[in-house]
Amino acid sequence: MFLVTNRKLNTAGKGIKAFGLTPNESGPNELRLVSAEKKGDDWAVNIIPDKATDKMKTDAGLNETGKQYFASDYVASILFKKLQTEKRNLLFFVHGYNNDMEEVLERAHRLEALYNVEVLAFSWPAKEGAI
Repeated sequence: MFLVTNRKLNTAGKGIKAFGLTPNESGPNELRLVSAEKKGDDWAVNIIPDKATDKMKTDAGLNETGKQYFASDYVASILFKKLQTEKRNLLFFVHGYNNDMEEVLERAHRLEALYNVEVLAFSWPAKEGAI
């Protein structure tokens, strides 16, 4: 699943430790994209670069010569292809106040399974100290 977040991201952090407790350094209006996949009891988290890499462009079929693609182009392309192929709907999930990242990921995962939808989650640091 993909997440949109304005949390500070820690590239050295593994799993949910990649998500910080505060808004990112560029301020709360700066959004980042992240992918997360459930692996047993843990989460594999990948911070998506702001500008699409060559591999990302290839994976998403973004091939217009000379055009600069961004993380949002990559995520949109991947999501739309997946939704069309699997004939599923997209649910944009915004968690409530003061939810930690594990709760957000687990709830989004349950929503996907329960309603057979693809979830795009949004997470923000609602209260300092809540991961």
